[in-house]
Amino acid sequence: DPVITVASGTVMTVEMATHHACDDWDHLIKGDPGMEDIYTWTTEGGAREEFRGATGGGDGVHVLTGPIFVEGAEPGDVLKVEILDLKPRKNPDGKTFGSNAAAWWGFQARVPMVDGDNFTAGDFTSTPDSNDEVITIYEILDE
Repeated sequence: DPVITVASGTVMTVEMATHHACDDWDHLIKGDPGMEDIYTWTTEGGAREEFRGATGGGDGVHVLTGPIFVEGAEPGDVLKVEILDLKPRKNPDGKTFGSNAAAWWGFQARVPMVDGDNFTAGDFTSTPDSNDEVITIYEILDE
């Protein structure tokens, strides 16, 4: 079901969250009720799986916005969407942070090369035989 229905030509604000916010709770989640609602998993309530993934079963780490229904749109229609502005979400301290994952996972971690050898991190890391992940947290400054 759509989370909102809009008429063609509607200008609206859509909030987005980085799917790597959980990499730094204190900078990207703590004190922000919207982010805490997405990322707080408890032993009593479990994960907020009903809000995550295409099937609603918690499949995947990507937090997506929507779906948004456009009145009169039919399956197979081509929709034009103009993004007028993007603003990073500020934390309760008024600061914005991002994260970047440099990793040897995904396709390369699961499928061998053509010659049958596994992909490895190589010189990328001090553990060259592993599929490592390095997370960088950075502050986004308004200039």
